Amino acid sequence: MAASMRMDKRMVAKTQNQLLYKDDNKYQKANINLIEGFNVWILICCFYFTILVFIMLRMDSFPRPQSQFDDSRRDQFYEGNAEKHLHQLVVHGPRVVGSEANEKYAREYILNVIHTVQKSAYSKSIEISEQNVSGSFDLAFLSDFTSVYKNIKNIVVKLIPEGGAKDSLLINCHYDSSVESPGAGDNGISCAVMLELLRAISQSDVKLAHNILFLFNGAEENILQGSHGFITKHPWAGSVKAFVNLDSAGAGGWEVVFQTGPFHPWLVRAYAQSAPYPFGSIMGQDLFQSGLIPSDTDFRIFRDFGKLPGLDIAYISNGYVYHTENDKPVYINPGCIQRAGENLMSLLKALASDPKLANPGLDKHGTMVFFDVVGIFLVHYPIRIATIINSIIVAAVFFKLGRKAVSGSHRNGYIKDMGTVILVFLTTWIAVFAACLSMAMFMMLIQRPMTWFTYKVNMVPVYIFPGFIVAVYFQEFLRTRIKLFHRHDPWLVETLFFEGNLLIWSVLTLLLTINGLGSAYMPLLHLIGPLILRDQTAKFLKVNWKENHYFFILLHLASVSLPVLMILYSIHCMLLLFIPIMGRSGTEVNPDIFIAGVSAFTIIVITSYMIGLVHISKNIGRFIKCLIVVTVLWNIVIIFTSQGFPFSGNPDSPSPQRVLLLHTHRKFYNKDKTILREDSGLWMPSFDYTQYHDIIASNPTLQAAGHVTCDQGPYCGVPFLIPVLKLLHAKKSRYVKAGPLELPRVTAELVKTERLSDDTARFFFQVKGPDHTTMCVRTYPDVRLLRWSLSPNLPSPVNIPDDLNETTYFVYYSHGEKPISPWQFSIDLMSKRNSEGKEPIIDMAFAGHYLHGKNKMTYELQDFVNSLPDWSTAVSWSATYDSYQF
Repeated sequence: MAASMRMDKRMVAKTQNQLLYKDDNKYQKANINLIEGFNVWILICCFYFTILVFIMLRMDSFPRPQSQFDDSRRDQFYEGNAEKHLHQLVVHGPRVVGSEANEKYAREYILNVIHTVQKSAYSKSIEISEQNVSGSFDLAFLSDFTSVYKNIKNIVVKLIPEGGAKDSLLINCHYDSSVESPGAGDNGISCAVMLELLRAISQSDVKLAHNILFLFNGAEENILQGSHGFITKHPWAGSVKAFVNLDSAGAGGWEVVFQTGPFHPWLVRAYAQSAPYPFGSIMGQDLFQSGLIPSDTDFRIFRDFGKLPGLDIAYISNGYVYHTENDKPVYINPGCIQRAGENLMSLLKALASDPKLANPGLDKHGTMVFFDVVGIFLVHYPIRIATIINSIIVAAVFFKLGRKAVSGSHRNGYIKDMGTVILVFLTTWIAVFAACLSMAMFMMLIQRPMTWFTYKVNMVPVYIFPGFIVAVYFQEFLRTRIKLFHRHDPWLVETLFFEGNLLIWSVLTLLLTINGLGSAYMPLLHLIGPLILRDQTAKFLKVNWKENHYFFILLHLASVSLPVLMILYSIHCMLLLFIPIMGRSGTEVNPDIFIAGVSAFTIIVITSYMIGLVHISKNIGRFIKCLIVVTVLWNIVIIFTSQGFPFSGNPDSPSPQRVLLLHTHRKFYNKDKTILREDSGLWMPSFDYTQYHDIIASNPTLQAAGHVTCDQGPYCGVPFLIPVLKLLHAKKSRYVKAGPLELPRVTAELVKTERLSDDTARFFFQVKGPDHTTMCVRTYPDVRLLRWSLSPNLPSPVNIPDDLNETTYFVYYSHGEKPISPWQFSIDLMSKRNSEGKEPIIDMAFAGHYLHGKNKMTYELQDFVNSLPDWSTAVSWSATYDSYQF
């Protein structure tokens, strides 16, 4: 009987295969029972829309904020308490390193709260350490440079369990902020949460196995100096076995785990098992570590200099206010702090009680694949398990398709037709990308860039609909022009497209798995649902699709619902982060091309299993025409009304254009200290690709402004605070003449020179300047910088745009409390120019940046800032620039 059943199955398979490859016009002439295309494709659009609305509603949900009263439990987290801390941290304005707001008020407030908590701790003891630290290190962030710091302050609190402990878990925030910014989101909220966590955990009766170190870091915005000072110099740093880093790229929203490790998969497992509101994905980790995001966190310092594993957690919503004057508590969602507090409290308790903190054993190695399902739960499994699962599913697909390819009497026909389908997929992808990129170029041509920056929904008519129309219409166009499509039964052609998708997603899963990327889970999801629900369920139910159209469509949509949900969720989160970043991505990145590419990718992925339905649809032209009309009318509104203007000064939800503005006074000296050139002006490097087009159009002063020529001092002869010339090219900036600065300038003195050999000398310098000073060292073509005392490593030159030809080294210097002695260092140079020292061998430029206090703004600078439109926000300060020859 079993043999008979196997024979029946083989006969059915053979019959179906012969049916598919019967080379006649039977199906062309027959009255095929096709689906009503207009209704089906409207249903598909509703399917996408429903999923997207669900995602947006989910991500706008927060737990109810809690407040503490006299009769409230003392061992719980209360948003009300943390919110009070946050308001006290931001009340004195921007907390730039060296400012009174940072060095005095914020620091004193944090210490006062800690001392109060110390007195009420239950069954645990609290020790407090105030660190004043100096040091230096090399960093490859945006470019290679050296960071030097003096008198940077950190506050470290050790929460010690009853009976004491040897090992420690570290949790870190930074209480300093960037220039202009009150720093509520970045990173006052995290420090406020940590203060409340310290209170709640210290007053709970939970038994901890390890210490918890709370690091209130006073200099993260100084390019990670505070964390470096702690992990390399503090006596408690040696006890740390793992860390949790808190940071922000916005204000409010859900806090996301976007980096883990290195290795130590038990950290992700602990987060998954403890956090009541999980949010994180290894895709975010792969993306962040690719370097596409122009940002970095203290995670790098703890990982690279401390050799520690950890979790990197950050807020990514509302990046429009990041590092601007709008980073205020009012833009943080109610319940956001409560959510973070409950997640972190559960996580800290779990990690500080886990014996793996002291001895991870086998869990010291390996990587964890992890992703949350719309914040409901977090899926996690070791990457070695992922490799096995991925391989089994891919093998099942290959076996299924391979068996079909070699069965029946027309085996070569299946392989040929599958090749045709794959080619159709490839050409469809090219057409979709071409459509989206053409729209991007069109918008740039008519000077309507970044129409989606404030109104994200504008992506739909500008990029999504055109790409979607092309993807659908392209199939309709090919249906009557490719022999395969009009020669066979349309339902079997649709099956070929379905199986072509299985093949494509299998190959992608295999490639990502071979390369060890945890992100392979995403293409895997595009295999599991369709393979189980549609393919196997259809065989089990033995349904005739031609007579059950809507059952087929519903089953098909159900089979792809999970992958569509997850890809739309991931892309929504990515756009939540990247769209505001496009307003500060610099002059070299065309944001419309980027968003067009993301849109095209989205269309290709979410329609991959849908475009085959075109071949079983009739009257689909009516749907395409309706979509074209909607697209055209919507784009007319965007182009000819303010709906398409990229920026907004709406006080309820600002998305302004960032304007970087420095009042600078430049002096260029020759070797004998004679001034070769001197000027002063307002320097406007552009934060974005538009290069202030709309601001310049309404400002006669800027229209008459000149450009930086880059033919004077090192690094284009302008006072960059950080090495971002590759992103914000100085040649694309504006320079408006203004009065000279009456400010103390950076003084650089060559103290002495020591001859190390015939062609090598050591130069000793001492420098005095403000608390933020940058130095650029440009060597002449026949001169080599061998070493310097600023760091133990061989110095690496800064990245320079291709149109410049120079070798320059960049140094970022800062201090908190003013040092007693000047900044002193030596540089070893090898030169074959001459041995008498008559010719210069290096140019050294020193920029003194006044980022706070009375010297920050001048009358001319303030007047110019006041003249800017309300849809812009200025980041401005005064800076001197002195270029010397030695």
